[in-house]
Amino acid sequence: RAEEGAGAKSARASNLFRCFVICYNIHMFNESLFIISALINIVFILFAARRSVDWLLGTVIVNLILIGIFGSKFITIFGLTTNAGNVFYASVFLVTHFILERYGKRVGLKTIWYAVVFVTFFSLMSQFATE
Repeated sequence: RAEEGAGAKSARASNLFRCFVICYNIHMFNESLFIISALINIVFILFAARRSVDWLLGTVIVNLILIGIFGSKFITIFGLTTNAGNVFYASVFLVTHFILERYGKRVGLKTIWYAVVFVTFFSLMSQFATE
């Protein structure tokens, strides 16, 4: 009988959790996605900072390409309308700060020029892909 009580409590808790997850997913999906992508991006940047400047250069390029992809999408987060590329835009600033602090201004400018070339290449290739 005591096991039935524990099972019933577990079932009620499970149903309550399912209801919470469904309600949370309906109303807080953009916020969850924003926070999760920010955390993943920060963890990857910190990982890249421990590796080398090439890894940091790669994160700048990837984040700039993601800005190009998601930058025109407007979403509502915490009641404010913004574009979806803001997480990636802030990450570019974080990475360039790491590069400037650790490797100097010369490497930082080199990184920016590489990023400009790759973003231009990505933009041209995406134009050819849509035609």
